[in-house]
Amino acid sequence: MSLDTRPRRVLLASSTALKALIASSSDLVAVLQPDRTVSHANDGFARVLGCSTNELLSNTLDSLHHPSELRGVLDKFGEAQSESEKKCGGLCRLRSKEGCWLWFDFEISNHLHSPGIEGWLVSYRNVTELRRLEAERQVISDVVHALNQTSNLDQLIFRIHQALKKVVYAENCFVALREPATDMFHFAFFVDQFDPPPPPQKIARTCMAYVFRTGEAQLIPQKEFDRLAAEGEVELVGSASPAWLGVPLKTPTETIGVLVVQHYQNENAYDQRDLEFLESVGGHIALAIDRRRSEDALRKSESMFRLLFSHTPLPTWVFDTETGRFLEVNEAAVSNTASAKKNSSA
Repeated sequence: MSLDTRPRRVLLASSTALKALIASSSDLVAVLQPDRTVSHANDGFARVLGCSTNELLSNTLDSLHHPSELRGVLDKFGEAQSESEKKCGGLCRLRSKEGCWLWFDFEISNHLHSPGIEGWLVSYRNVTELRRLEAERQVISDVVHALNQTSNLDQLIFRIHQALKKVVYAENCFVALREPATDMFHFAFFVDQFDPPPPPQKIARTCMAYVFRTGEAQLIPQKEFDRLAAEGEVELVGSASPAWLGVPLKTPTETIGVLVVQHYQNENAYDQRDLEFLESVGGHIALAIDRRRSEDALRKSESMFRLLFSHTPLPTWVFDTETGRFLEVNEAAVSNTASAKKNSSA
């Protein structure tokens, strides 16, 4: 007696078709068993994250998710479990094999009772570049808003730092501005896990000075630092950091300083995308800082003028040359005028 193998052939054909469909997708697609271990994954994982299929099979994808977002992703599994073929999704970050965090729109489909699958179907669509563009626009918007809302340079750079922290790791960050009169770097902003704010310093052979001299953004991991040090381009000042990223702050006419972020533990904390991002917003940050510095200098100059004008013992007037109307008079002028009137009436 022969068994009817048609249902099995249909099931195998369906499974083969599913695998072919998954393999052709530009998204990252995986089939998970009910306990969320990977039973199949397409080449997208290797292409985008650098994780081979063998590395994923029989493991969950939990370790790829950003720790702060994993709980929310697991909640989506719980939500999808309530109904067959229900889809739930959201936004998350996955870590590449190189240690970079990439952004994805993810979707979970409940196929626990679907023949040929009997598990979860998950897909991730890479939206890193879109998120980067959105983040860039948001940082620029925040910089403009900070420029309009703050009253001095310290407040402005603090607000800029808060905006950058939303996009890149910036727990160790400083802004060094060049003072043309002294040809020295002044640290207008400095936060660091280990080192205290340094005093103003001459342009030397630091990585910061290297960025300023070359006028180019530089991603300097430990190997690159060792190479530059061997060539005499840089030398170590302060604590060594395996991940260092600096961008010149350029206005249309000059380079006014350098913005630096660094990480002391993770050598893969920054990548080319981070360099391009900071380089793209660096010009806007430079213009904002330059404008605020000019306004601060103008206010200081005005305050100094008013102080000298008010306390000089010589009678002093400021008047409109066209109308002859007095615009400002100091106390000495008022006293002199009063004395003149008194003498004239006597």
